[in-house]
Amino acid sequence: MSSDQHHGHPAQLESEHQIQEHDSDSEEEERTVSLRDRIIPFSALGVLVILIGVLAYTLHTPSSSSMGAGGRVNATGSIVHVDDRAAPDFTLETFDGDEVSLADLEGKSVVINFWSSWCPPCRDEAPMLNQFHAETQDSDDVVLIGVAVWDDPSDSIDFMRRHNLSFTNLYDQNGSVLIDYGVYGVPETYFIGPDGTLHGKYRGPLESADHIHELKEEFVAGST
Repeated sequence: MSSDQHHGHPAQLESEHQIQEHDSDSEEEERTVSLRDRIIPFSALGVLVILIGVLAYTLHTPSSSSMGAGGRVNATGSIVHVDDRAAPDFTLETFDGDEVSLADLEGKSVVINFWSSWCPPCRDEAPMLNQFHAETQDSDDVVLIGVAVWDDPSDSIDFMRRHNLSFTNLYDQNGSVLIDYGVYGVPETYFIGPDGTLHGKYRGPLESADHIHELKEEFVAGST
């Protein structure tokens, strides 16, 4: 037997080696393709989840505006005392176009509740505000006013109808009143004495109609 027959012809050996390399390359390519086929769907799913999250955030977050920083939700309650000072006067319109001025309410204690239709705690406290208004509407001593802020007027109107708000509500269209009062977020409720003195505010959701009465008395007592 010749040496070529015993050890294999060099050309044949080279061909077999090339075939092995080709098979190895093919297997590596198949593994790469398989891995890519697995990664791409997961990557696409991840991108889709991110896009959905961004869309949800956009839909449920108030847009920025010239009203300044805001659009926050006050989820927990806290009492904020202020150095007694004259409450900033304002004139705003109701959603029916009637004008209401703080100066017109001189001689009465005024409770001002700032709210937005997209604010969950505002929805929760709406029945409490209605009850407080029902208990005080025949009184000459106190008046409740709601002021919608950081909101679209049509959404505010829908909110008032849905919750049957029975007290006067105004719309702070350009945000001047919330800036003058230093509104941090919603809901916030301000307490003004009969002489027009701003005594303080409650930042966050009210707990009940009785809670509003208690806050009013506490702020008045704290100012004496």
